[in-house]
Amino acid sequence: MSVTDKHPYEKKSVKSANYKIVVIEDDDGLSHLIQKKLQKEGYETEGAKTGQQALTKSSGNENEILLIDYKLPDMTGKHLTKKLIKKYKTIPSIIVFTGFGDEKTAVEMMKLGVWDYMVKEPDFIDILPEKIKHICVDIEKNNKLKKAKEKLLRNLEVLNDTGEMARVGGWEINLEKNTVYWTQSTKKIHEVAENYTPNLEEAINFYPQESRPIIEAAIRDALEKGKVYDIEIPIITAKGKKIWTHSIGTPEMQDGKCIRLRGTFQDITERKNAEKKLEFNQETLKRTQKIARVGSWDWDIASDTVTWSDELFQIFRLNPKDGAVSYTDHPKIYTPESMERLDKVVQQILEDGKPYEIDLEIIRGDGTSAFCTIRGFAKKDKKGKVIQLFGSFQDISERRQLEAELQKAEELLKATEKIGQIGGWQFDPATLKQTWTDEVFRILEIDLKQGTPEVPKGLEFIDPEFRPIAEKAVQRAMELGAPYNQEWMVTTAKGNKKWVNSVCNPKRENGKVVAISGSFQDITSKKIAEEQLKTMNQQLLANEQELKASNQQLSASEQQLLSANQQLQAANQQLQANEQQLRAANQQLIANEQQLRAANQQLIASETELKKANKELLKAKERAEESEEKYKALYQNAPLAYQSLNINGEIKDINPQWLKTLHYTREEVIGQWFGNFLTPDYKEHFR
Repeated sequence: MSVTDKHPYEKKSVKSANYKIVVIEDDDGLSHLIQKKLQKEGYETEGAKTGQQALTKSSGNENEILLIDYKLPDMTGKHLTKKLIKKYKTIPSIIVFTGFGDEKTAVEMMKLGVWDYMVKEPDFIDILPEKIKHICVDIEKNNKLKKAKEKLLRNLEVLNDTGEMARVGGWEINLEKNTVYWTQSTKKIHEVAENYTPNLEEAINFYPQESRPIIEAAIRDALEKGKVYDIEIPIITAKGKKIWTHSIGTPEMQDGKCIRLRGTFQDITERKNAEKKLEFNQETLKRTQKIARVGSWDWDIASDTVTWSDELFQIFRLNPKDGAVSYTDHPKIYTPESMERLDKVVQQILEDGKPYEIDLEIIRGDGTSAFCTIRGFAKKDKKGKVIQLFGSFQDISERRQLEAELQKAEELLKATEKIGQIGGWQFDPATLKQTWTDEVFRILEIDLKQGTPEVPKGLEFIDPEFRPIAEKAVQRAMELGAPYNQEWMVTTAKGNKKWVNSVCNPKRENGKVVAISGSFQDITSKKIAEEQLKTMNQQLLANEQELKASNQQLSASEQQLLSANQQLQAANQQLQANEQQLRAANQQLIANEQQLRAANQQLIASETELKKANKELLKAKERAEESEEKYKALYQNAPLAYQSLNINGEIKDINPQWLKTLHYTREEVIGQWFGNFLTPDYKEHFR
C-alpha cells in the first residue's frame, strides 16, 4: 500500500528510456526482482546495497528516481534522504519502501519531501512500475513548469534591464486589499529603499502641491468612471530631487466597480530637459530622439529569438508588426563590412562573455544607411555558458557628422596656425608632460617623430639672455597660477635664430594649478618690421630737423625780403620827393638854369642810386623766391601734416600730407578756423 491518495492520473505515455532508477536495497534477490521488472518497462536501472554506495552512484539528475529501503546496513532511509538533500541542495525524486508499516516514519519521510512511502506487500513489485510511471509524469510536468519559470525569469530580467535603461517601472493599487505595490524600478525612480512599502497617501505626497490636483483627479476618474489616464507630471523624490515622470494608469472594473488600478511609471526628466532645448511637441517619435535615440535588444541564442524595443524599430525604420530581425537575417540590415565586424565580436562574447561596444553602419528599411553604436552584454547559465545576449543600440549618425565637422575644424585650425605662425601648448604641472601642436614643432624646427620634450628640456631652446626670465615665469605659473606674456629669442633645432611670443594661462581648481596652456608664435617678421620702423622713425626725425632748419632759413629770407621792401618803399618816397623837387626845379628853370643843372645832376645821381637799389632789390627778391620755392617743396613733400595760419588762426595753406591724414579736400579747409579741426579739449587751449 502507499501513503499517497489514490488519485487518478491522466493517461499519458512516458518515455521510460529517459529515466534511470537506482534501487538501494541490501537484499540482492529483491533488488534483482525490482530491477528486472523495471527493465522490462524500459527503464535503466542500477543497484546499491548501502547508503554510502547510493551517495556515490546517484547523480542528482532530474530524470533520476531513487528507490530506498528504509533500513539499510549503514544508515536509515531518513538519514540517507537528508544527506542527498544536503549534497544536491534539493530533494531528489525518492520512493521509500519498508517491510514494516510505520505511520510516524511515513509522515516524517513525506515531510522531507519524498514522493511516496510504500510497504513491501506481496504485490508491491507489480504496483511499483505504475507508481514510477506516475512519478515520471509529475517529473515531466515539473520540468515544464521549471522551464516556464526560467523563461518567465528571463523575460523579467529583460524587462528589468529595459526598465533600468528606459527608467520605467510598474505599480498597482489593489482596492480590495487596500495595498499599493511598486516594482524595483519604480522605487529607484522615487529614490526609496528596496524594502520600502508604500501606501496610497504616501504615494500622493511625492507629488508637489501644485501637481496633486492633477494626479488626484486622474485617479478619481479612473476609480469612479473607469477612465484610463496618461499624464506627465513632476514628483519630488525621497531625496528631495524634482524629476518629471510619465504615469499611465489602467483601471480593472468588475460589475461597474474598480477593484484594481495598475500602470507604468517612467522617469522622463531627461526627455523633458531635451524637450525644453529642442522644442519638440510630439511624444512618441520625438521622445525617442530626446533620449539620444537609444533602443534595447535581446537575443536568446538557442532559439535565435531576437526581441527589439520600439525605439530600435524606429532606428531601423521597420514596422514592429513584422517582428524583430533574427540574427540569421542580420546580413540584410548591415553593410557587408559591418556585418563581418559584428559577427567577430559576437563570436568573441559567446566564447568569453566579455561585453563589447562597436560602431557599425546599418541599412534601414527605407534603404538609407546610418551609423550606430551597439553595446552587448552576456548572460550565462550555471555552467558558465553564454545563453543570452542583450544590450543597447544608439543612432550616432549626427555624432559622426559632428566628428567629421570637428575634423575639418581641426584641419582649418592647423592651416590657420601655419599661416599665422602660431601654435598651442599644454603641460601637466604634476608630471611635467607637455603637448604641442604641429606649428610649435615647425617654429622650433623639430621633427614631429621626436615627440614633445618635457618642460625643463623645452626651455633649452630659449637663448641664455632670456632663459632666466622665462624660467621664473614658468615657475610662477606652476606654483602661483600667474599668467605671463613674454617675448624671447630662441635657437631652433637647426640653429636658426627666431623671435617668439609665449602666452601662458594656468588653470586652477580648488586653489591648485592643475593644467597650464598657452600659445607660441613666431614673431621674427614682426621684430624685423619693428626695427625697420624704428630706422624709418629715426630718418623721419632727421628729416624733421632738416625741415626745421629750412624753416629757420626761410624765416631769415622773409626778414631780408621785408627789409628790401622797406628800402624799396623808402626809395619810392625819395622818388616822390625828387619828383616834387623836379617840379620846383622846372618852375625855377627859367629863373635859375644853374639850379636846373644842379637839380638834373642831383636827379641823375638819384637815378643811379635808385638803379643800384633796384638791382639789390631784384637780387633779394630772387633769393626770396628761391627760398620760397625750397620752402614750398619741403612744405608740399613733408611726411608730416603742416598748415599755415594767419594771425586770426585761419588756415592759409596746408600740405598734401595734412589732407591725407585728416581726409579733407583743400576747398573744405582753406579759410577755416584751425580750432574747428581739434577735439573740444584742445580747441579750448587753441583759443
